[in-house]
Amino acid sequence: MINLASFVVFTLDPILAPVARRSHKFAARFRLRLNAGALWQILQQVVERFLSRAFRKHEAAYVAAARREAGPEIHRHVSWCNRVEVSFDGTSIGKAPLEGYAWHCPASRSIAVAWSLTKRLVDRLEDRAMEAWNRDSWLMKEREVSCHQLLMDNHLWCNEDLDMGMVEESHPDYDFYQLYFSNADTGHAGSRRDRTYVIASNHRRTVCRHDPWQLRDAIADRMRRKVATLPSDYFCADRCEVQMEAMKVATRRQITFVPERKNLRYLLTPAESGRLRQYEDLYYQKFGKPATQDPDLVCFLGDNPLQWRTWSMQPAAKAIPTMRRNAKTGLWFSPHYKRWLVPREKLAAMGWPVNDAMAEAMNCPCVPSRDVHRAADLVGNAMHFPTVAVAQLIALACFAPLDDQD
Repeated sequence: MINLASFVVFTLDPILAPVARRSHKFAARFRLRLNAGALWQILQQVVERFLSRAFRKHEAAYVAAARREAGPEIHRHVSWCNRVEVSFDGTSIGKAPLEGYAWHCPASRSIAVAWSLTKRLVDRLEDRAMEAWNRDSWLMKEREVSCHQLLMDNHLWCNEDLDMGMVEESHPDYDFYQLYFSNADTGHAGSRRDRTYVIASNHRRTVCRHDPWQLRDAIADRMRRKVATLPSDYFCADRCEVQMEAMKVATRRQITFVPERKNLRYLLTPAESGRLRQYEDLYYQKFGKPATQDPDLVCFLGDNPLQWRTWSMQPAAKAIPTMRRNAKTGLWFSPHYKRWLVPREKLAAMGWPVNDAMAEAMNCPCVPSRDVHRAADLVGNAMHFPTVAVAQLIALACFAPLDDQD
């Protein structure tokens, strides 16, 4: 048997040898290709990771710069008609005029669709939406190439700060109800601080008894019909409080304080005085009358009006723009009253019950805020007081424990 096996191998060797050699060569080439492919994939992953990290750093830096210039609401209001217009608190971003961020789409002029709807389509139908996004027939043609590159590189206008998809995936035991609020929903139309609040309901322990969005809309509609404040309504400080604020600013800036002087322009720095004159010139060019005749004009002297206008003359309504983190030291000046908002008036714009009338209407005690230092510490970057109360009211009214049958 052994001799037979040796004979078979000896006989078939000349026939199988070329096949074996070709097989070895093919295997060697295949292994080489596998190694090259693996190295290419590793290199590709390293490059992609590096670019992704660099992109995230660039995006974070850009968003931070945008917020410093335009405030928190940098991606909110988008409307479609013959073109798409992006607007926010301020009129520029990245030191470019707002008109540079106007877009138009000839193929979609008749389609009334909001940017938020497009964002939801991208979230829910990512593959089809992104495919449609990349089609040349659907792409919006920008007025300026740099604006289009800015949009595509940073995704500033189509990203929301709160990633609800990530929250839902990381908390599968909860149902989330995201509500959007504006100060006008609680009667404070004279100030701006649009915020979103999310109600998290554990579907094993709680049950939704009423539609929270319906209740939110009912409250907002009723409040909008009943009351709507103006920026001038928040100038409620008395003479003593204004003089205390003027003395504090004069001491900090080492300027001689003049008692009983109502016009506080003399306490402004040269840069602030120049910005105030620019605001007054812009107001006269736009409305054809002096800025001192409008009690609802309030402008922030910490921003350059030639680059971005942070004032209460918004296109939709007169409202004090969102106060940023420098609200404690930044001056919101009124040319009509010839002074700026004192800290207690800033708290009033945030809905805090700082006087007896507001406290009585809100059925709560008055917040002690006559001390300018304490009031300045309170205002900071605080939330709008009535808006938070309404959000909590909706959560308590619409949800109940699962075993509660009443």
